[in-house]
Amino acid sequence: MRKKRQTASSIAKAAVQEVKDSAKDILNTPIVEKAKETVKDAAEKAEDTVKTVTKAAKDAGNRVSSVILEVSGLDISLEDIKKAVKKDAAEKGLNGTIRIYLNVAQMAAYYTVDEKGSDEYKVDFVRI
Repeated sequence: MRKKRQTASSIAKAAVQEVKDSAKDILNTPIVEKAKETVKDAAEKAEDTVKTVTKAAKDAGNRVSSVILEVSGLDISLEDIKKAVKKDAAEKGLNGTIRIYLNVAQMAAYYTVDEKGSDEYKVDFVRI
């Protein structure tokens, strides 16, 4: 009896079928399932991140750059008041948590340090 010759085409088809069968076995392994879950989790986290960034970008258009107090012809920023109060407290050797009170009638910023105040703990708006 004679052996049948296999053609390149039939060898290729057999190889493709073997790869397909092996791929099915591999795709059903626990490692691949874990990888699928990991990819799914990463995609969900990426979606959440995109939502957060999108919201932040929308909110970025609503930033307050400064607050200015207009009183008796003076324009004083709250940042300048904070700096002046911190400087005054440092010059007096005071350290702690500072709370500032703006008194428009007296044209001054009074402050307390660690909830303790004094008539000397003030900065006149004109000095700022």
